[in-house]
Amino acid sequence: MDRKKRRGALRLGAIGRAALLLMTLAAALPPGPADASESVFAVIDGETVSESQFQTFLLQFARSKFYHRVPEGGLEAVKSEAAEALILQRLLVHEAARRGLEEDPEAVNRQMARLEERYKGTEAWEQIQADEAQLRTALIERSKVSALEDAVRQVKDPGDEALTVFYRDNIERFTEPSRANLKVILIGVPPWETAATWEKARQTAETVAADIIAGASFEEKAREISTHASAAQGGDLGFIHSGMLSASAQEAVDRLGEGELSPPVKVLEGYTLFRLEERSAPQIREFAEVRDRVLKLYQREHSETRWSGFLADLRAKADIVIPGEEGTAKVE
Repeated sequence: MDRKKRRGALRLGAIGRAALLLMTLAAALPPGPADASESVFAVIDGETVSESQFQTFLLQFARSKFYHRVPEGGLEAVKSEAAEALILQRLLVHEAARRGLEEDPEAVNRQMARLEERYKGTEAWEQIQADEAQLRTALIERSKVSALEDAVRQVKDPGDEALTVFYRDNIERFTEPSRANLKVILIGVPPWETAATWEKARQTAETVAADIIAGASFEEKAREISTHASAAQGGDLGFIHSGMLSASAQEAVDRLGEGELSPPVKVLEGYTLFRLEERSAPQIREFAEVRDRVLKLYQREHSETRWSGFLADLRAKADIVIPGEEGTAKVE
């Protein structure tokens, strides 16, 4: 590495995350004509983006995804993804301007104040001060795009009729799953123990199961031999929702009828015996009980649908020209 490159590397290391933040914001491309002497990356709805502007954005985009380095053979895919992200960013800025959306100056000032509080007196702060105008412009653009996203994503309460349809179409999301009232005995084995130790634990579980089937008290056996935290309560786990147990344990429990004892089941902690005391049926919650949750889920899903549709429409209607010069990224 020559001296000039070494100085650059040392400077980047000294600046660290703050400089990366600054460069990322600088890549937001504040309004202004690109240098006529530079090659053009793209013309996006009339705004010219230079190749150097794209390369700055690409550098930070790659760092945000991979931090250290792009995986071997993955550069072209990252360039394509970064190009699309940059195009979409500029389209959002243009749309926010077209709608006349206002920035949030207080939010911008707060962000600048946080940067000063964190980095004042450092080399990073010197760079931030040098590029403050560009940084503020980038933050203003982000503020306007944030306002645009909030406006697009806004979903009002559609009323009971629409929410009831959503509730019925997603009834499983408003249904309490079946629950099993279980008792357990655990013959504990540390995971690192030998196969012989595990086999001895399995045999112990078999013996305990045989004793219980012959009339021994499950609860007394749990208190006597179980290493589970529930041993003092006679192995009582209370009601367990489906999915709370390991796959092997859940499968064994699902086969049990009320009052039945499972065979020994190998789990991470050792071998277990389960007895099913009671199984409750799934319970559908009434709409009136869960209306608030129905509304939140409805708004979340429709918000995502509106935003993704808006982005797709914005991209489809855009007038984008990307020169096919060698070394210039292309977006299909």
